[in-house]
Amino acid sequence: MKMKSTIIKLFGALLLILIVAGAFLYGYLVSLKPQMEGEISLTSLQDSVKVIFDEYGIPHIYAQSEPDAYRALGYLHAQERLFQMEMIRRVASGRLAEILGKDLVETDKLFRTLGMNQIAEKSAQAFFSTNSLPYQQAANAYLDGINQFVETGKTPIEFSILGIPKTKFAPKDCYLVSGFMAFGFAQAFRTDPLITKIYEKLGQNYYNDLLVHSDSTILKIPVMQKEQPDSATKAAKTVKNVLNPTLFLGEKFAEISSSKADRMTELAALTTQITDNLPVPLFHGSNGWVISGAKSKSGKPLLSNDAHIGYSQPAVWFEAHLEYGNSRFYGNHLAGLPFAVIGHNDVSGWGLTMFENDDADFFREKVNPQNPNQVWEIDHWADLKIREEVIKVKDGAEVRLQVRESKHGAIINDVLLKDAQEINNAPVAVWWSFTQQPNTILQSVYKLMHSRTLNDAQEGASMIDAPGVNVMYANQQGDIAWWAAAKIPKRPSQVNSMLFLDGASGKDDPQGNYNFTENPQNINPSKDYVYSANNQPDTVNGVLYSGYYLTDDRARRIEQLLESRKEKWDMDALQKMVMDATSATAKDHLKLMLSIMENQVAHPALDTLKKWDGDHQLNDIAPTIYYKFLYFITEGIFLDELGEKDFGTLQQTHLLLYTLPKLLNNENSVWWDNLTSKDTKETRKEILVQAFQKTIENLETQLGKDMDDWRWRKVHILEHKHPLGIQKPLNHLFNVGAFEVSGGAEVINNIKSLLTKGQIHQVSAGPSKRILIDFADVENAVSVLPTGQSGYFMSKHYDDQAQLYNEGKFRKMMMNKAEIEKAKASELIFRRR
Repeated sequence: MKMKSTIIKLFGALLLILIVAGAFLYGYLVSLKPQMEGEISLTSLQDSVKVIFDEYGIPHIYAQSEPDAYRALGYLHAQERLFQMEMIRRVASGRLAEILGKDLVETDKLFRTLGMNQIAEKSAQAFFSTNSLPYQQAANAYLDGINQFVETGKTPIEFSILGIPKTKFAPKDCYLVSGFMAFGFAQAFRTDPLITKIYEKLGQNYYNDLLVHSDSTILKIPVMQKEQPDSATKAAKTVKNVLNPTLFLGEKFAEISSSKADRMTELAALTTQITDNLPVPLFHGSNGWVISGAKSKSGKPLLSNDAHIGYSQPAVWFEAHLEYGNSRFYGNHLAGLPFAVIGHNDVSGWGLTMFENDDADFFREKVNPQNPNQVWEIDHWADLKIREEVIKVKDGAEVRLQVRESKHGAIINDVLLKDAQEINNAPVAVWWSFTQQPNTILQSVYKLMHSRTLNDAQEGASMIDAPGVNVMYANQQGDIAWWAAAKIPKRPSQVNSMLFLDGASGKDDPQGNYNFTENPQNINPSKDYVYSANNQPDTVNGVLYSGYYLTDDRARRIEQLLESRKEKWDMDALQKMVMDATSATAKDHLKLMLSIMENQVAHPALDTLKKWDGDHQLNDIAPTIYYKFLYFITEGIFLDELGEKDFGTLQQTHLLLYTLPKLLNNENSVWWDNLTSKDTKETRKEILVQAFQKTIENLETQLGKDMDDWRWRKVHILEHKHPLGIQKPLNHLFNVGAFEVSGGAEVINNIKSLLTKGQIHQVSAGPSKRILIDFADVENAVSVLPTGQSGYFMSKHYDDQAQLYNEGKFRKMMMNKAEIEKAKASELIFRRR
């Protein structure tokens, strides 16, 4: 009896200890919540700053001066997103292994090699050596606000878990953010090595059957300039006809062994592997369109924008409304950048999509047999520049590496490919537009933020150098515009920039940049709308700019909806359009695919596909069948020639879906034959029949034979993953979801996943925010984030927009002070210390 009593007492004491510990832990976690009411003292403020938080945690900042507004913004941004800021600058600067260990060394090597630190430092020195200009003062105030939080604010839980020291931010870190953004845009790192391998190992017939460059079948964005008839087709043929290895490699490089071709794709595969495991998401694409007042009920322009970025937690964007002096601005901020990349003031606004222009080239250098640190430059041997990088590794020895640079750029395979003998035989340098000159991102978006007229905005757009973006613009005066904003390199006429180029002769070197006036653009067009869906812009003065453009599926659907509507447009109509999930091309692709198979297959799934209108709603069955079918078709086409690794890389590029329609329409393509079957030559029909049979077998195995269980909601799943949420059981604390979601790949509601033979189509990217503005009433513009405004999992604003987002609903981007005061959830005052 006494023993039993003792056990009960011990159990009770243990329970009490657990309760007390739990209460203490809970209290500690609650104490880390961002401060949203009361007062905070800051140094360097000129006057007090009032911040009103609305019901979704959006700060409305009222200050007497611009520096005060940005100092407050920096503090607020940091208390919500300091870990996000930290991870982005560590990715771009190659400092992840320092906190995450040896598994991130290869990632650090890539970013160190690309020279992110060097160009960020050059940009900071070029543009922040003084603090006299308004953009400098505002940016420095923002950084000071971050740093005051670093010094005096609460330490975010992620820093404590990972043991990360809090350190201050500097102008260089802003340019690291823009560098990371630019890297996400640079499809060349995945695509060019793969295309070069296909051309050199498989041959020109395999290359020609791909749609590497846009042709006349692709819907192009209309531009202002008049072009010659059939110029697009002519340009594409010009590129195609120069594909001779002696032209782009030189005589001594014309013979490339299979092993060297294999080496080329190690870079692409490694880039894919690295980007798949980054703790912060990359940009993927975007939709944007602007409708003129002639087509709107209000008589003023309407703007819609949703930038497509990899899903993550916290959300990519931090929203803030700032007022000071005569300025009123509502913007979407990236972690660590002082100025909103997307936003509007009281008279004008803009959205962004990815331009997808080709801004990176790979050059094979000719190495001196007597000196591995010299390469041939036109008529002489030139010394390579050499810099040493030291990568600190958590719980491991530091890694030292030498990065060699030719006049074209860093020798990329020195540090990313393992075979030293191969490296010395054919060093490959990467020329990247982003690293060619100090970056003017801050000046450009600052100008856009303060633009009052079309000319102001055009000047801001013209200052963007890299990464390339499409600026979608409108104002209350009634102007609408689209500018493809980038420094577009001029390349010699014989160059095919999708293949590795000759670095020795100088004949393939870039010849400067086109003037901004020669960039694709359209201002106040007669069609009364402009749009971009990351598709190919039309020719400008006979030039079709090469790039890694996405399929024209979304572009076709946008044009269909904008052209077919008889009524004038309003915000309700825009909300429906932005959630449209009907493919403009899937029905036609299916019609062709099913006709090719004729009567070779029989299954109820065929009827479902035949009746499908291309929509991707939760209860639809056809999308589940269609995407599985596409996977097995692409596997049947490419896997035998490319192998698992390169096929996996191809799936991560825009090339896969871009080129598939061309292959489906070419029954004589060399790709249809399966190289693993030596005694037979497969046909297009046989590959499609096999793919359909595998589709049905796969779905019946994974989901059962009852097709009612094949609904899209069962397989199309979205989970917003936090970097710490990858490790179970932390996913239950930090991740948001999983959710069953509508939408699909390359529809307007572009909630997309990779083609897979797995059961779950794990959504990888989609609209990172949705914005709709009627410039007759900017105070009632609306927006929504995928999860929420806060970066802290204990905050109610961590995921309070997720349901709105999934259901296609919106909330107001409030700018009316009286309305904000009336609806305020809390108020915070920053006072001068």
